[in-house]
Amino acid sequence: MNNLTNETETEGPILTNREMSEHCIRIEGDMKRLKEEYGSFIHAMSHDIKGCFNAVLGYAQLLKDVHNPKYADTIIESVHRMTRLLDRSARLVDMGVTVSWLSEVDLNRVIPAVASSVLPAEVEFLHDRLPIVLGDPDKIAQVVQNLLVNAIEHGKARVIEVRKRNAEGGISILFRNDGMPIPDHVRTQLFIEKISSKRGGGLGLGITKKIVEAHGWSLKLDPVEMTTFRLYVPESSIVNGAAW
Repeated sequence: MNNLTNETETEGPILTNREMSEHCIRIEGDMKRLKEEYGSFIHAMSHDIKGCFNAVLGYAQLLKDVHNPKYADTIIESVHRMTRLLDRSARLVDMGVTVSWLSEVDLNRVIPAVASSVLPAEVEFLHDRLPIVLGDPDKIAQVVQNLLVNAIEHGKARVIEVRKRNAEGGISILFRNDGMPIPDHVRTQLFIEKISSKRGGGLGLGITKKIVEAHGWSLKLDPVEMTTFRLYVPESSIVNGAAW
């Protein structure tokens, strides 16, 4: 017993109760400030975007009533979906979490649905047969939307593909496009968060990666010529894994 005690004592400095308490208080303070910073931004963003959405909804509804165009329903549903997402994002920030509940999400439906709502008609969209996974459906839709919008806004892509690949312990879903290559100096900063509502800022890929990681998944940019984001989903999150 004495030998064990001596070995433990020589491993390194031991924090006193007071030092441990002060350390915990500092961590708690840092977490509280971070939560308040994100909370203020999310609530402000939610308020501003909802104002824009209300105007869009009004004009879309008027357009539908007068001319009955076939795309009015898509506009209205897209706005409603984004409004729900903003409401939920604000609530999740208040609770201090990113993903609150999981349900079965059919990627074979969600990903094409998001693509049809955000991609211009001239962009060709192709996808493999995709699995059903356990996840937050609204947050997964947000991840998909951010990756697709990034491809057309920054890469000026004309063709976007979503491909499934088997991977050790799960699957990889590749979001790749034929757009302009991402410069090396941008690649190193790609997943750094930009907390700004100004043009060129926004939550972007930094928050997208956090949402993915909150599911227990991972997201990275492959070191290949064709811009390819690799979303890894472990087997534990795949509902119909045996079929894939």
